[in-house]
Amino acid sequence: KQDLEWKKNLKFILVTIPMFMGYATCFNLQRYLKEATYTESGIFSVAYGFLYMGNLFFRFFHNYFWIFTKPFWRIIISYFFMCLAEVFMLLAQCISWTKGKNNSWIAFFAFACGGIGIGTFESNVLNVMSLVSPGARYFSVIGIPVGVNLITIFSFLIIAGFDGILRPGEVTIMIYCAVIAMMLVATFILFKFVPHGSFLAKRDYQKIQDSDQNDLLEGDVKKENQESQNDLTTSIKYLPEAFKNWKLWLPQVVPNAIAMCGNMFTVSQFAPGIVLYTVNSRNNVKFFGGELKADYYRTIFGVFTFLGDFCSRLIFENVKTIFPPLFLMGNMIGVLMVISGVPEVMMLGNFLIMFANGIIYVQSSRHIKQVTHGTQWNLASYSFWLFVGDLGSVIASFSQQNLVKGICEDMRLTTKKYWDPCPYYDVW
Repeated sequence: KQDLEWKKNLKFILVTIPMFMGYATCFNLQRYLKEATYTESGIFSVAYGFLYMGNLFFRFFHNYFWIFTKPFWRIIISYFFMCLAEVFMLLAQCISWTKGKNNSWIAFFAFACGGIGIGTFESNVLNVMSLVSPGARYFSVIGIPVGVNLITIFSFLIIAGFDGILRPGEVTIMIYCAVIAMMLVATFILFKFVPHGSFLAKRDYQKIQDSDQNDLLEGDVKKENQESQNDLTTSIKYLPEAFKNWKLWLPQVVPNAIAMCGNMFTVSQFAPGIVLYTVNSRNNVKFFGGELKADYYRTIFGVFTFLGDFCSRLIFENVKTIFPPLFLMGNMIGVLMVISGVPEVMMLGNFLIMFANGIIYVQSSRHIKQVTHGTQWNLASYSFWLFVGDLGSVIASFSQQNLVKGICEDMRLTTKKYWDPCPYYDVW
């Protein structure tokens, strides 16, 4: 069992929360960007695809785009691009756009910057935090579901709270500004508590003369950093060398990557995915014998999303590593529950999908840290694992509309007498 030193490391949760708040604003508040710019649906869907494609591409090839700098500084670069995404979405609400004009460029820029930001961020932050301490990595992982669900749960409640006072698009301006402010806090924490060298330095970590900063590193990690005189993470040779030495890390990571791919497909497709179509504001959902406004049901649904993901990460951090593809059974059972059309069962199915997601994420990230300890392939391993996982998300995004149509047809036949699913999806 690891000593996570939570009093010392809890602050690192703020390193990941703002980035994933920004990521969540890109997909959760996309409707308000579309409405503000009067972008046609087909064009907007292409722009939205830039978020996922940018994420996928920069997951792996950030090593080439940001080859001139180290993983620490790549995190700062990712903050910059996510802040740009927030600024573009903010401008969309602040500027009066003309209906019928081609305003889609701002959506393309916003989603492209968001994709570059999140794609660059995740593998680099896991790499840096795992070198600081096990507790730093753990709390940075915990910050992911917290950041996402701060937006998915509370954004709609805040918009509803200002109903009649401000229009929804104006309320989102406050949300975007809050995300930018949080990223400035995260930047301060990184510079204050994480050792780093100069922007263009060749080595990942320089020997830190300041004893207070040096004490942040665990003894064996400190030794590893001091001995790493030929770090390749800022070299164009890094990925070729990583795959040249694939026997040292790839076989140990492949099962985790397969599990992550299947997991991200189900998370992107069904949690909430399909619920955005089956449950919309036009609904009154039958819920435990009564009727509940759909917006309130979606809030409860979001709470179960958070609880499943957050609790599993807390519980399974110190549980012995289990063969990760086994947890995909939880995802599959959750999918069957979500497409059942029964609101109470859908909610529990979503919890199960996210519970499995949290287990796969926290156990895989810990496993990768362990199997790459003492090698230079930590960053390559995290990049490969997340890249394969994102293939699942991209497959889900391209197949969603056809899958939604089939599921909505079935749900309308089986649940019409209880409530009206898919109010905005015309399948007839």
